[in-house]
Amino acid sequence: MGRSRIRGARASRDRPIAVSGGVTSGVGPATHELTQSHGGRMHGWSAKALLVSTVMLVAAHGTQSQPASVTASDAPVLFICEHGTVKSLMAKLLFDQYAAAAGLSVRSISRGSAADTAVPAWMQARLISDGFTLGTWKPAALSAADLRGARFVASFDVPAAVSDGAVAPRVQWDSLPAASENYAASRDAIAARVRGLVDSLVAHAHTVDWTAIDAAMGRAGVVQPGDVHRYNFPRSDLSVTVTSANGDVRLRPALALGGWIAMHAMGGADSVMAMGDLVLTENEVAPVISALQAGGVEQSALHHHLLHESPRVLYMHVHATGSAQSIAVAIHKAVALTGAPAATQPAPTAVAAPIELDTAGVARALGRAGRVNGGVYQVSVPRAESIRDGAMVIPPAMGLGTVINFQPTGAGKAAITGDFVMIAPEVNPVIRALRAAGIEVTSLHNHMLTDEPRLFFMHFWANDDAVGLARGLRTALDVTNSARPTP
Repeated sequence: MGRSRIRGARASRDRPIAVSGGVTSGVGPATHELTQSHGGRMHGWSAKALLVSTVMLVAAHGTQSQPASVTASDAPVLFICEHGTVKSLMAKLLFDQYAAAAGLSVRSISRGSAADTAVPAWMQARLISDGFTLGTWKPAALSAADLRGARFVASFDVPAAVSDGAVAPRVQWDSLPAASENYAASRDAIAARVRGLVDSLVAHAHTVDWTAIDAAMGRAGVVQPGDVHRYNFPRSDLSVTVTSANGDVRLRPALALGGWIAMHAMGGADSVMAMGDLVLTENEVAPVISALQAGGVEQSALHHHLLHESPRVLYMHVHATGSAQSIAVAIHKAVALTGAPAATQPAPTAVAAPIELDTAGVARALGRAGRVNGGVYQVSVPRAESIRDGAMVIPPAMGLGTVINFQPTGAGKAAITGDFVMIAPEVNPVIRALRAAGIEVTSLHNHMLTDEPRLFFMHFWANDDAVGLARGLRTALDVTNSARPTP
């Protein structure tokens, strides 16, 4: 997978970048107000954040081009400390969190110059209290390959010679508080520096000509958090009805017939990762697959989301990396083979019409607010941890949040559908919570091929009292590692 990368900077092997107190040589400190969210708990702090910008690195180390090992699309940020289990691990976890929140598709690794075999119990306890989970992660010893393959190296309290094999820019973050003596102070100091590094990488990431991509796609994209550009293909041409015990429901496109493609810049000219979900009739599946494959867009799933709908509708999940222009052209050609209407320009001052639903009551019951779109109340709940496809961090707006939709059906009732995004241990607890609330499970499957952790998507259906259903959905959300509601 491709990733954003630092350009035009190469660190001298005998002249690492020395940094202390948040100041790079010749550059004054910058103050940032930082807010950290771990598992829904908020920890705020003010700190002097180190901005290790590409411009500074070039000024300090010249403009010679980097070798391929540094600019490779999967090159990680490397954090080093003596044991690889405290400061470098904390930096890795914070970097992954901040990068995911910023939509930065760069991974990080933690290494020890004299690596321990396990994370100390006290450190595990403090990380857990901050909402981090280690899963199967194990400490690893620093190797020459790690140094050669890194895009940026940050070391904590180890001799400069330890990182001599690196060809990427280097920084030494020494003399920070010891985590064993003052965990919070150590965490905050590391967080300030890591946040500055993420800000710098984001600022210097490659861009895509989104105006040209909009033209190739045949419609304007909607910018989502994390610089995700989403293209919607609602199947308003279809008249689909679900047979329900509490009355048949004709689906609005925004409830369950909204095809979409999301793109996120990876780094490199015109380079993106694309993911999405196309809504198709049975007769459209084969020609659409052929058109997508011819254009280099792959399929990762094909299945139903609903039960008892007429006519039957299928959902094709797609994935591609590479040229944004080429992917957009392939998507446009494939969608043209379906009955999906051409894009229309919305009125500039269009305001969502009110719907006959107690949205305030639903929001209170769910603990999350949503928005009205196309006569449907839509709520999206991201997961708390970072998700990767291969080595690339995927922004939540690429379809990795639990989606809950409410379509009013009269007298305080609503038809609900959507999908819960879960890891394996959460699947059956969510099923039990939904069934206890009278909510049907209509499909369970994967949407991606190489996601980590492996995600399962569970679709559901009910048509009943909207606030009561929201309470049941809240119970199901609470047994997942979803981002917690703000107080």
